[in-house]
Amino acid sequence: DDGDEVYPEIEYIVYDVEKLGEPGTIMPHTDNQSQVSMVVLLSPPQDFVGGLNYFEGGEGTEEDRTAQLGLGDAVFFYGDKCSHWITPVVSG
Repeated sequence: DDGDEVYPEIEYIVYDVEKLGEPGTIMPHTDNQSQVSMVVLLSPPQDFVGGLNYFEGGEGTEEDRTAQLGLGDAVFFYGDKCSHWITPVVSG
């Protein structure tokens, strides 16, 4: 035992434009103390408009990257190091 403890955390986010009364989005951020973060799409992509996952480009001049997920797709990344955000979900 190396003494390090891991505390898994699950964050479930629902973007329901009708309930919110406005587009749902997440601004660029990093996840504190998250060695690995995962985003999973739990709704069919045809049920909403917007909501693309963006990730900062690498060091230097790399462009930001996007991951357009299908139902059940997942993307894993270093959440404490990689700035990431969600474009506005404008309907659905």
